[in-house]
Amino acid sequence: MTGLQRDMTLTSTDALYGRAEDADYWHILIRYPLPGAASGTTSYVLYLNVPDPGRAERVAYPIGPRGPARGFFYQARGTARGRELIASGFVWLRRRAGDRWLVTLSAEGKLGTRLKGLAVLSRSDLAVRDYIEQRHAGDVADLRETATSRPP
Repeated sequence: MTGLQRDMTLTSTDALYGRAEDADYWHILIRYPLPGAASGTTSYVLYLNVPDPGRAERVAYPIGPRGPARGFFYQARGTARGRELIASGFVWLRRRAGDRWLVTLSAEGKLGTRLKGLAVLSRSDLAVRDYIEQRHAGDVADLRETATSRPP
């Protein structure tokens, strides 16, 4: 990327997680509007598929083709729209009150995009499932098909 899209700070009030079809995993979905806005039409999406942390208070998962966590960053608009798989990095989850979790991410995409940040996730199984089915079913299916290993 060049110009204004080379370095972006994205803010969102739309950070959700939901149980995946295989109950051992979660879908994490963070939708971002254009840079500089905290809400509005989704322009970028961060999707992560992570193991369910169970009763743990804190967990860390490596992200990548051989790690237990996988994901992608998606640009919904513009000339560079499309999906970039996350090639490496880590995602940390820390339990908050109730069904809320703090997620921290430090990762790099296959095309060199660096992703760093944190969000407080709220649980919404149906909203996450519906959004994925409507907009990213193929992207999520590709992650599953290209998975070379999952923890036993």
